Amino acid sequence: MVDASDKALGGVLQQNIEGVWHPISFFSRKLSETESRYSAFGRELLAIYSAIRHFRHILEGRQFFILTDHKPLTYALKTSTDRYSPREIRHLDFVSQFTADIRHVSGKDNVVADALSRLGVNAFRQGLPASTLIDFAQIAAKQQNDIQLQELKDSTVMNFQEIPLPSSPGTIWCDMLLYISITPSILVKLL
Repeated sequence: MVDASDKALGGVLQQNIEGVWHPISFFSRKLSETESRYSAFGRELLAIYSAIRHFRHILEGRQFFILTDHKPLTYALKTSTDRYSPREIRHLDFVSQFTADIRHVSGKDNVVADALSRLGVNAFRQGLPASTLIDFAQIAAKQQNDIQLQELKDSTVMNFQEIPLPSSPGTIWCDMLLYISITPSILVKLL
């Protein structure tokens, strides 16, 4: 699932296990000044292109589909290329080498996009209410007793490191092998 705004883009790689979607890895980045001026279609396509490039080592040779809240992208690979810019044609060509299955998910059902666009750690500096902030101290406290996290830390496949909290004492355990924060069932309970 991918999403883009006029400031950033992101995606999440998920796997369906017994009817439940589980996040595997996250990707996001800030748009350059030039990219932020792309059309909505161009930014959403860039999100798909960038996510596939980022997750390429995982996606190659596998069947997968892309979820987006930008409906025109669901038809983009089936229409004539004369309506697209050369950059968009290159991006569509790259995407088509991996999948032609782009599906629409309505905005209200796009919970991943909502999570990807949540306020950052420094939102308090902008005078926003405390209820909109991520409580890293609470996450760190929950990690102390999380059995699933303890099992993952014992795994030889993962590379866990304690990362200092940005705004309070304490640390959060993160898997540095994939460069994503490990947040097993903790965030579900907090959100």
